[in-house]
Amino acid sequence: MFDKVVWVREYISLLSKREVKRWLFLMAVAFAFYFVMGGGGGWYSPLNAIFSIARTIGWILATGFPFVVGASLFLCSDQTRNNIVERARTNEEVKFSYLFVSYLILTLVVMTLVSVAGLVIGVSASGNVAILSVLPQLLGITLFISLLLTPIYTIIAIQFDSMSKSITIGFAISIALVAATGQPGFSSGYPEIAFFGPAHLLTALLFISIGAYGNYSADYYVGTDFQLIHVITPIVVWTFFSIVCYYGARKVFFANLSRWVKEREGWLSGEQSKTDLDDSTLPANLPIIRRDLYKRQRKAIAVSVAIVILIFIGGFGYVQVKQGELTQVVYESPSGGESVAIGDWLYGSFTGIDPPSSSISLGITCQGRILDWSGGTGYVYFTFEHRDMTWSEFQGLNETEFSDLFETGESGNLGVIGTFGSGLSGPIHENEYVWVLRFNDVNGRTSGSVNIWFQVVIRSSIY
Repeated sequence: MFDKVVWVREYISLLSKREVKRWLFLMAVAFAFYFVMGGGGGWYSPLNAIFSIARTIGWILATGFPFVVGASLFLCSDQTRNNIVERARTNEEVKFSYLFVSYLILTLVVMTLVSVAGLVIGVSASGNVAILSVLPQLLGITLFISLLLTPIYTIIAIQFDSMSKSITIGFAISIALVAATGQPGFSSGYPEIAFFGPAHLLTALLFISIGAYGNYSADYYVGTDFQLIHVITPIVVWTFFSIVCYYGARKVFFANLSRWVKEREGWLSGEQSKTDLDDSTLPANLPIIRRDLYKRQRKAIAVSVAIVILIFIGGFGYVQVKQGELTQVVYESPSGGESVAIGDWLYGSFTGIDPPSSSISLGITCQGRILDWSGGTGYVYFTFEHRDMTWSEFQGLNETEFSDLFETGESGNLGVIGTFGSGLSGPIHENEYVWVLRFNDVNGRTSGSVNIWFQVVIRSSIY
């Protein structure tokens, strides 16, 4: 056991000290930025303070900042490469597992500091020491998710063997995942995909581990209602993917090591040790030596772009399908349209539907077009409104009551022909509603009838 500790210490020393310092500084800046952006303003109760801190850590995990920057700075720096080749020069076996564990230990230590610092700042801001009681859960979950993410960003860095390319691709994939699953604190509304986002997985596991599940609103603290299966599936998928990435990174690392040795053959054959080699001091035939790397990078870029596209298509496509299932046409004109006299009301009733989750809001809208206008020239105002009432209650309204309820609806200035539509208003639940529609005269300039086709539709507000 002691021998392994010594080995890990030696491998940590292979990582560029300059890049380690840069990484720690950037992590401090990132933590401060994410804390201001995601953690402020929620200190009025212990539970709010806890999840405010969790959102800060969630932003760090969701954007992949410590993993993208850390893997790129450590594993793609000239200093680290030179140190690794120097070790190989002494005829000692270079073990990828020890190098990976060394990087992983640094990452977990920093994420531990992030978790502790977040809670300490939370105590100072809220004045409530009780939130420190969740440190074991918050720390354990943060480190667990970090453990899953580290191999994924490691293979990106090793595959590209380039700081700039691995940072660009790493952040592109992270941002795509945030866009598809929702930003910390505000999920996509569908737990089936939301918890594939590290930030939402963190808050969901924290919500369960502190005993809040079933006792408090998951929608409020996590961003969406969920069941336990919604958390288990992403963990299984991320674990499998993480293991595959680790072994993939191991294979690519040794291919890189072979190339690094070729690049530094002149140095290796010399008598003096030199660990500050960079591209400017490497051999002139460097492009030939790196030919396979360039081919691999092009393939990796193509695969990465495909992954980003698949994340967008998968996430947004799923949301569109689910929203399509919620969409309900409660009224539609005949195919040839229908005629309504200027100033007269069209009206109808419908029964709403309850959204599957409190994080999803349903509304009602009217969309249509003017087919023709037999009343001459000019403009009309379009008015659409709905109210939560039964059909019998609607029929019992007198003129004054009707005017008070419906003549304040949304209006739009329309020409003789063209499309019209209202904004989405709601929320809609499983109640009885009445809708009304009218085209209004403008300054006595319009008359006659308008031939229109329109739909009254219930749909999600996220569309």
